Amino acid sequence: MRLPKIFEQKPKKGKTKEAEPEPEEPNMPKIPELPPHDFALLGLRYDKTQTLRRGAGKAPPVLRKVFPKLETYIFGVDLTASSLDDLGDVITSSEKELHQQTAVKLASTKKFPIILGGEHSVSLAAVKALKPDNVVIFDAHPDCEASDGHNGVTRKIAEIVGPKNVILFGTRVASAAEDAYLRSSGIRVITDVRDLRRLSGKTYLSVDLDVLDPSIMPSVGNPEPMGLGFAEVSQAIQAVAPNLIGIDFVEFTPIEDSNLTGINALIAGKLIYSSMASIVKAKAAK
Repeated sequence: MRLPKIFEQKPKKGKTKEAEPEPEEPNMPKIPELPPHDFALLGLRYDKTQTLRRGAGKAPPVLRKVFPKLETYIFGVDLTASSLDDLGDVITSSEKELHQQTAVKLASTKKFPIILGGEHSVSLAAVKALKPDNVVIFDAHPDCEASDGHNGVTRKIAEIVGPKNVILFGTRVASAAEDAYLRSSGIRVITDVRDLRRLSGKTYLSVDLDVLDPSIMPSVGNPEPMGLGFAEVSQAIQAVAPNLIGIDFVEFTPIEDSNLTGINALIAGKLIYSSMASIVKAKAAK
């Protein structure tokens, strides 16, 4: 499907005099027309191992619902010029089926994948399917427990791509076991966006929405105070956009207040759309 067009100019009835072009304002920079980029949307509705708050498996339809309400002209990019194919959802409580069905879905398209979780362990399925050189993870937590669940997904990913090819950003809390693992593993924990710009090679980005401060995004499984702002996360996505081959947004967890969930879904949707605009802009500049 095409991204929704917010504004559509309707032709007037009858004969109209063709308007003369207005003179250009002096010293006004022209915004270049950027080529479109084709995207594929995939929902991974899996939250079997989610802790503290559960329900991230309900997120994909909630997030899809807000897309038509979002502005589509972002960073000088008109997203309505791009296509967004919806590959549907993978709905399962089996990790094995999650990995198999994710691989099949992603193999069915050559378009840039935008993945909606689901808990954070769904990122492992995407990494296995896409085979990136690097994996960048925006997360309040390192998720490096010796676990097969969402709190051990970074450790599992490191076993696939190598610890030195895993980068954590926005991490602000860890268990003693995770801290010890990080110190010995070689996984990089960075705080400076400039370090993200130095990456090269095919890169997969996983955005756990709890990287945002809970005052901005409370609808997550494990909210942590002292988080990043929307602009900080958006700028960090821009930094890695040139090398991206896929991106996911995970751990959005609807809360009991449906009105607040709706507001939070709009904020998450705005981050998803701004990420798509950053990707279009970065790919056009290459």
